[in-house]
Amino acid sequence: KYQQYNKKAIEYFGTIIILVNNAGYGYCVVVEEGDMQDISTLFETNVWGLVALIKKVLSSMRKQHRGIIVNVSSHASMESGYKKCFRIVNRSIKETESLGIKVMIVKPGALKTDFTGRSLTQSFMVIEDYKLTTMMNGIY
Repeated sequence: KYQQYNKKAIEYFGTIIILVNNAGYGYCVVVEEGDMQDISTLFETNVWGLVALIKKVLSSMRKQHRGIIVNVSSHASMESGYKKCFRIVNRSIKETESLGIKVMIVKPGALKTDFTGRSLTQSFMVIEDYKLTTMMNGIY
């Protein structure tokens, strides 16, 4: 999908100077409770989707010697695997700054959005032993 949007954007605007990656969702789960397909889909969206979009615009930005990549994260209290990957991806593209491409992570903090509605999922399996520890960490 993003290939066609990238092509349309370049056709319409002539170039892409700014990329804002704001797509993603949360999956509140303890590893043992998590469904492997759900975990895979989370990484596909929140990590590999991020990488794919960055890859689509970098060659154009590199040729122009300018561009801005803004990756939107969150201040959620739960640290998760995909967030660590998110930060690693951001660190790895910092090398583009010498080519005139700026990279930043934006953590907007508490905003009134529908994130906890349509963008936050949970596991269908709940293991009682984890309820106390996960409640203390704000997962349930």
